[in-house]
Amino acid sequence: MDRLALLQFAILLLAVPLQYFILTKWSLKDIEQTQAINKISNQINQFLHYLTPNTWFNWFISFVIEVPLGFNPLLHKRTWRRGVESPATEVYYMREKYGYFATSPNIRSPKSEFVKYRVGQVIRHKLYGYRAVIVGWDEIASAPDEWLDEHHQGHPEYRTQPNYSVLLDTRDRRAHKTYIPQEHIEVIQQTKIVNAQISDYFNLFDGAQYIMQPWLQEQYPHD
Repeated sequence: MDRLALLQFAILLLAVPLQYFILTKWSLKDIEQTQAINKISNQINQFLHYLTPNTWFNWFISFVIEVPLGFNPLLHKRTWRRGVESPATEVYYMREKYGYFATSPNIRSPKSEFVKYRVGQVIRHKLYGYRAVIVGWDEIASAPDEWLDEHHQGHPEYRTQPNYSVLLDTRDRRAHKTYIPQEHIEVIQQTKIVNAQISDYFNLFDGAQYIMQPWLQEQYPHD
């Protein structure tokens, strides 16, 4: 019997005296006893889940490979080819030279009336349901022609409306960034985003939205 199996067996044995304690000491009400047992059972199952090889492998990919290098299309070909919400890997190669994907250092002032949303707002993608926070925007799509041809195929209106660079919640998607048209965005509140790059863009979360770092506030003075 390997060490993991021994640990699991020990936890199961521990559950027996815990159940006895609950039944005799915790409460005299059956419903409260049942709720307590279910809660402990769920916590044990969650703990065992963290011990599985798959969990540790996913953690390694997410925090050791993807965070330093950005999204790697070779690791996630299916997501890379998903469509309009494809993670914009090109950002990591061409942002300084071309300013694609809302990475231009130009100050966004005055702000166009057609840009509905602002940097720091937490959003949900209307089609795919993932959560994200806006880290930049362009009045019209700013991306390589090949990227636009592939990801906005059949939707020429995406090119001429504001497009937003968003930092993804890694609980929903393993990629870190993407670039989406305005009509796919809906704002949500009281939601914090889980992403290792949050502190690169924001100081804190005030409960409704993220507060920009000074360098980002200078770039988007009206957001």
